[in-house]
Amino acid sequence: MKKTIAILIAFVQVLFMASCAKTQSEGSDPSGVDAAAISQRITAPRYAVVEPGSTDGSWTSHSLSAFEGRVYYIASQGEQFFIRSIFPVKGEIAELASFSDLIIRDLSVSPEGGIFLLAHARTDEYSFWVIELDSSGTEMNRWDLTSLKQDAGWNPREIEASGRNVYLLSDNDLISVKADKSFAYTHRMEVGSGASLTRLSSGQLALGYIKDGEYCVSLLDGEKLRVAEEISFNMPFIGISGGETWDLFLSDSNAVYAYSFAESKMEKLFSWNGIGITSGSLCECGQDLVCSGALTENTPSPPLVLHPIEQPQEASAVIKFATTDPMGLDFRVQTAIREWNMENPQCPIEIVDYSVYASGDDKRASTMKLTADIVAGNLPDLYDFSLSSVDTVLSSATFARRGLLEDLYPFLDADPELSREDLIPGVLSGMEIKGSLYEFVPQYTLVTTLASTNVVGTDEILDYPSLMQIVNTSDLYESIFDKRNDRMFLLGNVVNASGKKLIDWDKGECYFDSVYFQNLLQVFNTMPEKGLKRNSNLLDEDVKESPSLLYYYPSNDVWLASVGPLAFGEEYCFPGLPEIGNVIYPTSCYGISSLSQHKEECWRFLRQFWTEDYKMEFFLTPRYDGLAASIDRSWKQIGEEGKKFHSHGLEAMNRLVDIIEHTQNVYRHDQQIWEIVYRETGAYFAGEKSVEETMQRIQARVSLYMAEQG
Repeated sequence: MKKTIAILIAFVQVLFMASCAKTQSEGSDPSGVDAAAISQRITAPRYAVVEPGSTDGSWTSHSLSAFEGRVYYIASQGEQFFIRSIFPVKGEIAELASFSDLIIRDLSVSPEGGIFLLAHARTDEYSFWVIELDSSGTEMNRWDLTSLKQDAGWNPREIEASGRNVYLLSDNDLISVKADKSFAYTHRMEVGSGASLTRLSSGQLALGYIKDGEYCVSLLDGEKLRVAEEISFNMPFIGISGGETWDLFLSDSNAVYAYSFAESKMEKLFSWNGIGITSGSLCECGQDLVCSGALTENTPSPPLVLHPIEQPQEASAVIKFATTDPMGLDFRVQTAIREWNMENPQCPIEIVDYSVYASGDDKRASTMKLTADIVAGNLPDLYDFSLSSVDTVLSSATFARRGLLEDLYPFLDADPELSREDLIPGVLSGMEIKGSLYEFVPQYTLVTTLASTNVVGTDEILDYPSLMQIVNTSDLYESIFDKRNDRMFLLGNVVNASGKKLIDWDKGECYFDSVYFQNLLQVFNTMPEKGLKRNSNLLDEDVKESPSLLYYYPSNDVWLASVGPLAFGEEYCFPGLPEIGNVIYPTSCYGISSLSQHKEECWRFLRQFWTEDYKMEFFLTPRYDGLAASIDRSWKQIGEEGKKFHSHGLEAMNRLVDIIEHTQNVYRHDQQIWEIVYRETGAYFAGEKSVEETMQRIQARVSLYMAEQG
């Protein structure tokens, strides 16, 4: 208990020293809904998935609309689009119409039972029609939308219908049309970004959109397209639909919520992973929900029926998986969470999404809220440290230094199936912090560069003075690094990859006053602020056009090594970054809380990604046999003609794997340090400060920050 208190007290320092930013909910309009706080609640699912019937291999679109006990939807297979309906009570599906010459974008069933389709020509995505079907699927009307005389780039994507009024939503506006013998435009209103349209059970239109960093829902006067009422939520949503038992159903990538206007009440109904399905659009029909999600990622499926649970059972234990970027959570991990939850209903994994607290350009609020929860004792069991978004990623090294992460070596050494010998030692040792392993990495990217051995030689580590001399004395080369990337993007990656050349947490020292960092600044001062326009998406084509020594080349697949011979023939190499070498970038990275009550269960969930079952699931895996399997798979997939074209491809892949096996450098991002570097170097690149002054200021500020961290 004393250890726990000490850790939390120490972490309070991180909370107040990292930033004075407030979470979004603290700055919200008091008249709005604190949806972010509601999203953090762990609730027993109120719905369960009804096992779907057989599938014909067609895909269900996001468009769902209910009428008299049936839900109407769009299905597609190949170039064919179908209008179908499902009777949720029995799961019966009926086909009403099919189209091969049109792409059906959206569907709406009016309160009177008319089925209205928004479609465009297969050969011209800007030739739009609205098609009206009766309840049996017979076409009643077809209107060409060119009669509306909208701008050439007008691109409607959603449709709603009520009586003879049809509403069409584009990225910029919402228009109303009177659908009779003619199709006459009546009113127009501008809409906010990411707008979505739905209709309440009362027939009133509801428009959801982003406004001033919040998600707003406006109830509209359908006749004049004016806002009658507005409510705001302090987190974003990606789905909105009118309901019967609730006025609105709102969803994000993590969970589904319901809202009542009369009661000003919002509740969390379930998380997608909690009921074992992928996210999708929703439609309420009677007591059931019908969903366009699926049981398995990227698999065709009919709509799923979700039936309410009369008495939701609270799990005896819940594993809380904290993330600040749920969109970056690997889909294989999300699939594994759904499978875990189906097999372990009494100890499910619940994703706790802190990104809902981020606002506008300030993404720090998400990490601040997580920190505040930790200080308050609301502790996650698993942390997502994946480097999918460096603006919001948690610093695993900071958590480890604070004693908040569990050493994984004892679990690995006690595992009956896994051993350290299964895994590449460089990856493991590179991830170590003071001899302990706190991060579980199922997949990674190799941060490297591509170059010609004729120019840079075959030395293992290049240095900036030698490379600058080549550039300064050659008429062929303009820069050390290629100019395809923005200056700050590349500088940030090099700084984060520099490891102890710039920051040594073990010693509590930093070296931004070093010759190494001075060389970095001078090299990047010659780089363009914005990356140059690329004439090709192929790196080997860029090499022919761009006179540079090193081509920044992060590789997340062994097959990417085949570009080397295409660019330089047999004289290619992957020297990595000057004075650093090659670097492991942990694209998927997770940690177990040292304060968790479910450490064994957390390990049981994570360990599967290091087993032989997953060796073919990830392109770059820490498993030896996984890398060998990736080479074999890639070489077989290209076929005989591909092997002739990539005659050195197999050798290049083996060379890249050999580099991986000997790489021990690890990419680590600390948002506070990068913000200091970013701001100070910005003044240097703008010519406002000298390189010496810039180095001194960064050295002083980072030294102070490190001292505060202890």
